[in-house]
Amino acid sequence: MEVLNKQITFLTNYEVLDLLNKVKKEEDKKSKNDRSKHLSTILYEVCLDLCGSQMSCLAMTSLLAFFCPGYDLFQLTAAETLQLINLRPSTTTEIQLLIEESEERIKTEEKLESLVNSKAHHWGRPKRRITFIN
Repeated sequence: MEVLNKQITFLTNYEVLDLLNKVKKEEDKKSKNDRSKHLSTILYEVCLDLCGSQMSCLAMTSLLAFFCPGYDLFQLTAAETLQLINLRPSTTTEIQLLIEESEERIKTEEKLESLVNSKAHHWGRPKRRITFIN
């Protein structure tokens, strides 16, 4: 197998889960002898992990289209936006850890608080806490 294009776009956890569900449906259509046991295990484990970290069945794609342009106010990179969407930090400290040079880019505490509050309003609170490993 050869990788033709290393990176076309960033994917959120929700989009990866959606893609894996489609792959799983295709695998389920195959006969038992044609299925890959390793692929089935990988699909199961990854889907189990991603389902535990995602929001309940909200219209995520419309939410992404609505909320991502709002990040332009904070001058976030695509990778930072992706991390905020996937990890859904709920405190200013967590956001500062995710955003490079946050002190220079988000100068006031009020802006940082507004980012936390807008995320909580649109995305809700995460089901599990973020753990940062040193």
